[in-house]
Amino acid sequence: ISSGYRENGYFPDAFINMLLLLGWAPGNNQEIFTREEMIEAFSIERIGKSGSKFDPEKAKWFNQQYLRKLDDNILAELIQHEIGKSGHHVSSEYALNVGKLFKERAVFISDISNEKYLFNAPASYDSDAVSKKWKRGESGLLMTEWSGVLGTLEPFTSEEIEARFKQFITDKGLGMGTVMPLFRLMLTGTLTGPAASAVAALVGKEEVQRRIAAGVAVLES
Repeated sequence: ISSGYRENGYFPDAFINMLLLLGWAPGNNQEIFTREEMIEAFSIERIGKSGSKFDPEKAKWFNQQYLRKLDDNILAELIQHEIGKSGHHVSSEYALNVGKLFKERAVFISDISNEKYLFNAPASYDSDAVSKKWKRGESGLLMTEWSGVLGTLEPFTSEEIEARFKQFITDKGLGMGTVMPLFRLMLTGTLTGPAASAVAALVGKEEVQRRIAAGVAVLES
């Protein structure tokens, strides 16, 4: 893979970029350099005399900037490579859409591959989230009804899902904070992550309905 990364998750050029600025300054505010720009800009005269200290968080920041600048198709290739290590396989198109969803959130490629709900339905549900948000008898019926509404949506896009969700909770006289966590639980098993509508659009209508049915069956049992 042409823009690959080391086993610890750092892009080589991102790490070199970070090392370059430990003891050298370009004379302006530029921090991100391509390999060619580093070679062009570097000069012995601008090497500092004071000691330098490695900052792990700054190193992560550089890696994040490089990840954000990756071509979407290369990022998709890296995602496929990373998840392939654990035996999962997805299409180039799916990996491309995953990359677009997480490009501004991830620091390492593994941050994306570790979001297991992107590739499999939740195998469990966060117990704290369930105890706080799930009301047996009520929540299951609500999610089942919402699943029925989702089945009527066409096209099944993030925008359509979000708009219909707002209408759904308005019709029910319920607040976003009451219903959205339930939907997110069904999709991911947790209350964290990207917008639920974006995740739903990514995995597709049939998969969303399967996840809701499975989640309701587990949490209502």
